Parts: sequence; C-alpha cells; structure tokens
Amino acid sequence: MANTILLTGGSGAVGTQIKQQLNQKGFIVNNLSRIPKQKGDFFWNIDTSEIDLKAFDKVDTIINLAGTGIADGNWNQKHKTEIYTSRIGGTRLLYASCKKNSIPIKRFISTSAIGIYGSNVSKADEDSTYGIDFLANVCKDWEESANEFKTLGAHVSIIRTGIVLDAKAGFIPQVLKAKALRIFPTTGKPSNGLSWIHIKDLASLYLAIAQETLPTGIYNGTAPNPVIQRQMMQTIANKYGGGIIPNVPEKLLKLVLGEKSILALSNQWVFPKKALDNNFNFTYGTIEKAIAAL
Repeated sequence: MANTILLTGGSGAVGTQIKQQLNQKGFIVNNLSRIPKQKGDFFWNIDTSEIDLKAFDKVDTIINLAGTGIADGNWNQKHKTEIYTSRIGGTRLLYASCKKNSIPIKRFISTSAIGIYGSNVSKADEDSTYGIDFLANVCKDWEESANEFKTLGAHVSIIRTGIVLDAKAGFIPQVLKAKALRIFPTTGKPSNGLSWIHIKDLASLYLAIAQETLPTGIYNGTAPNPVIQRQMMQTIANKYGGGIIPNVPEKLLKLVLGEKSILALSNQWVFPKKALDNNFNFTYGTIEKAIAAL
C-alpha cells in the first residue's frame, strides 16, 4: 500500500507542487484545509483548535506549510498576529493532536524561512546566527514548535525557504505587474542580494526528505547561486524582450509600507550548504535557467 502523507498549506503554490510530485511517486496525500473541497481534504481550524482526526489515518509523515502570506495586507498588529498564530498555532495544534491521540508520526517536515537570519546577512548557511527582527522571531518560535515533535519520537526536518520563483504566485507575478510597460523595478539598493529557489527544486527538496534520500535536519531552501537584485530584474526583462529597470528608493518604500518594507529592502545571501553537502541536485541552479523555465 502506498505511504500516506499529511500536508498542511496544500492549496498554496508550493503545496500544490509538492502534492503533484508526491502523487507522481505513488504517495497518497491528505490535506488539512479550513474549507475542504475535494477528496483527500480534511477540516481543521487553528483558531478554534479543531481538527478532523481522520486526516491522520495511515499517516507516518507530516509536511507542514501552513501560514498566512507575509506579503499579504498591511503589517498592522492584527495581521502580524495572524502571521504568527497561523504558523506557530498550526504547528502546536498538530503536535497536540498527535500527542493526545498517540498518533505515531515518523517524520515531521516543516517550512520556515531565511528570514530567521535577519534582513541583512551575507554568506549565511544553516549554522549562521539568527536575526532579531519580527520575521526572525516568528521563524525561531515556528522552528521551536516543530522541534516539539522530537519528544514524540519523530525525525524533524526544517526547510528555511528563500524567494520562491513560480509563474503563477508570489514574487514573479508581482514583478510582472508593469510588464506591459516594459518596466522591471528594483527596490532600495539594486546591489542587495536575493536568495531564491525555483518552485520545482523546492518541492523536490521536500520530497527527498520525505523519501529519506536526504538525512533529517535543517536545510536552506535556496538555490546555490544568489544574485543581486538588478541581475534578477535584468534576467526577467531579457525574457520579455528587454525593458527599463528603474529604482524605487528606500525612503519611499518605508513611507508607503512602514515595517513591511523590510521585505523589499532585504539584503540576504543565503546558501544551501546542507543540501549541497548531501549531493542534492538543483535542476534550476542558476537564475538564467530558473527564469527561462517559468
């Protein structure tokens, strides 16, 4: 019988890609959702601590992706609370459900983010020190809640994700909003580093850990070749026949976005040392390959 994996956040772009790759490998995927819509979907509600225990039937691995989008909405106190509780609260609900009902989970694979290293970091790998801003603190608490699964005997792995390149969601659609005008803007300093990963490589990283072809542990979910922001925009512009690359100044972004401007002004050079040390193959290891494949 095929192995069954429980997925949270499965309706998002990354979750959809992971589910597709898992299905191709013969896995059965159960998906926890606030609004179950199809076969394999099961109800949960983090706010009310409700969860359909049928979702855990025959499950030995959980892939935990659930979390409100950090780029969605304004960073007022309400939304910052949602960012936090959707991640830490969701992970704690999974843990409490497994503990209370003696559900034997072998592997717990949780997403996190390279924001754990802070918004200004060079040459970071999985052993680098942590940042102290809002996102770093969210990531630290998120990972601590995931590590609680170790007390249940599960092997815990964490993937700290960078900028995910996908044609339909996230960074790329935002960049392409002014594509018709052939405008591909940089934000803040054009020389700031962007640590990115193609969505198919990211999904493959989760799959490799789930299949135990990669060892348990913490992984940076980034490609081995981060680039400066201007190179990213130039590569995207070239794909669409060229264009201009203006710059949106830091002061304007801070005025308009407030604390959330950290997303547009980050300078992060993060490297996937653990994945490379374990011979993980990045199909889209350069920004040119990744953009061309979108």
